[in-house]
Amino acid sequence: MFINLTKQKIPSNLITREHIFRCLGISLTKYSHFNIKLTPQTGLLSCIKERAMESIKIADYMNRHPVTFTAHMPIAEAVELFLQNQQIGGPVIDENRKVIGFLSEQDCLIKMLEATYLNENHCDVGDVMHGDPLTVKKESSVLDLAQQMTHHKPKIYPIVDEEEKLIGVINRSAVLKAIDDHLRAMYERGHSRLV
Repeated sequence: MFINLTKQKIPSNLITREHIFRCLGISLTKYSHFNIKLTPQTGLLSCIKERAMESIKIADYMNRHPVTFTAHMPIAEAVELFLQNQQIGGPVIDENRKVIGFLSEQDCLIKMLEATYLNENHCDVGDVMHGDPLTVKKESSVLDLAQQMTHHKPKIYPIVDEEEKLIGVINRSAVLKAIDDHLRAMYERGHSRLV
């Protein structure tokens, strides 16, 4: 595989940090703290500026008006909210907006299948939700969250303030968008220097 970094094609296994910096128009001495690597599995160039990525905060990509649930809400009502809002999961909050659990479409699907077989439908969100969900802070780095998402199952993370009150959610699509926006901006800056 070849990567076209300048006007010449360079085999991807021979790309050095100097090639990438030159392509992006970056001074090697000024920005020696950048982490640049080739991914061995695909041979594709993976150019990530650690400090720049850490400046991209969750707050810039979070959904500030997510669908939320309460523990006493009937599952049927929660399903209606999922369907109306096209959200695959959401935080369960108490009267003070503190996150007490998390409900997913999958949780609802399982419970509704049980209800179909048993011919009953009187279950509440509190009976199905996952307690003690993973949460993040809005000041956290998108890159850190992306790394966490590769190791943990949640596709949506509730975002809480200092008092552990819900202020929004961020999902995997928003994290992908944040990284894509950043990489596109890096490419465009580097590409404009070459032209």
